[in-house]
Amino acid sequence: MNTPMSASTPLLTVENLSIAFRQGSLEKGARETRVVSDVSFTLAPGRTLALVGESGSGKSVTALSLVRLLGANAHIQGRALFKDRDLFACTESELRKLRGGAITMVFQEPMTSLNPLHKVEHQIGEILSLHGMRGEKAIRAHVIELLEEVGIRDAESRLSSYPHQLSGGQRQRVMIAMALANRPDLLIADEPTTALDVTVQAQILTLLQNLQRKHGMAMLFITHDLGIVRKIADDVAVMCKGEIVEAKPAAALFAAPRHSYTRALLAAEPKGTAPPDDSSKPVLVKTDNLRVWFPIKRGLLRRTIGHVKAVDGVSLTLREGQTVGVVGESGSGKTTLGLALLRLISSQGPIVFLGQRIDGLRNIAMRPLRAEMQIVFQDPYGSLSPRLSVGDIVAEGLGLKNHRLSITERRETVARALADTGLDPATMDRYPHEFSGGQRQRIAIARAMVLAPKFVMLDEPTSALDMSVQAQIVDLLRDLQAKRGLAYLFISHDLKVVRALANDIIVMRQGRVVEQGPAHTVLTQPKDAYTQALFAAAFDIEASHNNNTL
Repeated sequence: MNTPMSASTPLLTVENLSIAFRQGSLEKGARETRVVSDVSFTLAPGRTLALVGESGSGKSVTALSLVRLLGANAHIQGRALFKDRDLFACTESELRKLRGGAITMVFQEPMTSLNPLHKVEHQIGEILSLHGMRGEKAIRAHVIELLEEVGIRDAESRLSSYPHQLSGGQRQRVMIAMALANRPDLLIADEPTTALDVTVQAQILTLLQNLQRKHGMAMLFITHDLGIVRKIADDVAVMCKGEIVEAKPAAALFAAPRHSYTRALLAAEPKGTAPPDDSSKPVLVKTDNLRVWFPIKRGLLRRTIGHVKAVDGVSLTLREGQTVGVVGESGSGKTTLGLALLRLISSQGPIVFLGQRIDGLRNIAMRPLRAEMQIVFQDPYGSLSPRLSVGDIVAEGLGLKNHRLSITERRETVARALADTGLDPATMDRYPHEFSGGQRQRIAIARAMVLAPKFVMLDEPTSALDMSVQAQIVDLLRDLQAKRGLAYLFISHDLKVVRALANDIIVMRQGRVVEQGPAHTVLTQPKDAYTQALFAAAFDIEASHNNNTL
């Protein structure tokens, strides 16, 4: 179907796009799996089209096909006219000139998109130099300007940082800076705010809108967050199972959605609240005045001249069946706190787990406890081995608890874990790259839950998931907690999800706790000015979504 979005002359016209992936060799009779069918849309300069749908609906595949980044086994049919030039007919040399210049892209997972061996300055500067900027000083100055534009504090000091030295949100902002470096005509943004806290999310959306107005840039915006769609999109195309089921101007779609799938998508959000606290339950995790300080070294002799106080004096108690939510901006110390409690990084201060001091234990002494404490990482693709099948990834830790499982028993256990997280057990022999971002996050959750741990650190576990799957995962986590008495340390910038799961909330800023207490009290009566600003940004976006829910 052809769905014109504007009366303006289109910058991008996609006509009857179909995409299939070949499996097997041509000689042996290759099979094709169609993932996108007969998709058409137009995008005019200066406008934003949001592609919306659940994980696996074909949004990202559609975007990647436009710049031909799908791989050799992808079979693409149709046309994609960019300034009346068919992108599917371009040579690789012609595409290289367009990528990073007239057309740029922000990928969903920055850790796998940034080169781990190169510093921030080099990676952004390379984009500028490849497209004509000359002069080391000029490039450096422009890199600093770009980092400041995307909200990175003390930008000049970050030039020599490697990706692993940045928080998830900071890495995503570097990706956005790279995409905007050459002032593109078309920005393809694949979940560009997924890793960002709500205050920076609002800043980035405002930044993108300002740059769009200034330069007449068009955006193809892929997201599962309907609150963001309402704030940024001019037009919306809803995708389901590889097809566009509804497409119209954003205001009209939110006011009167026609398709049943669109209505279900608008109505989906995490619901419910955490069960009441039970002080009679045993304490599983406790720490007092926990500190994680990273030394700052300078000079030839690398002398310590100060410290980065990533976590500075945090105390918490986590009981069986309880969830403590940790919220705050990117770089506030949330993830560092969780890693310290799991003894994955060094820290100072007592950490008690299952009644035992573990802060002084060596790795070999910690090994028997590892099955009892698990983590779901923020970046599912970076934490899943591309060389292992999903079944092997989920089963990898089972040896920690039971060395005698047969192959059949292992597969049955993995199948149950996958089914519990909403995945088809029949997919266990596939590899991570064959799944969408949301599906990979569910694989990571299954890997943690298969060991039946007592304490789980959840680091943004729903950030890569669409709204309907978020609600399913929240229900799943709540059910598992009730059945097994799990204790969760839930790190998130999505306060709707935190409100649905957390008994207590800790608000962190620059390594310190600025507010702490029962979830209902902190959410409804925040005392600190920072907490008030954080919640105002979060619930402004949530209100935009709720106003569109029929």
